[in-house]
Amino acid sequence: MSVLIFVASSQITVDIGKSIYFEVINGLDSYVGCKMRLQDVTCLLVFIVGVALFLYGANYYDAFVGWTGVALMAGGFFAEVFLKIYEVMSKREND
Repeated sequence: MSVLIFVASSQITVDIGKSIYFEVINGLDSYVGCKMRLQDVTCLLVFIVGVALFLYGANYYDAFVGWTGVALMAGGFFAEVFLKIYEVMSKREND
């Protein structure tokens, strides 16, 4: 299958089967979801819950809920940083 493309008044014939973009589009049906580790997803969800609690506490003037949200945001962030550092350090020890 070929497509006729007009670029700057010149005619170019492109074979769609050989197109990089078409192959990427065709490859998307076999790739479902994103590849994230369970630890990454957990830290992300804890951070999102922390943001939600902080915004709820700020909106309803509830200091305890707000500070709990701040603590969860900090905990999720530092847990992710700790896990990444641990992963890098364990790879160095194995080499």
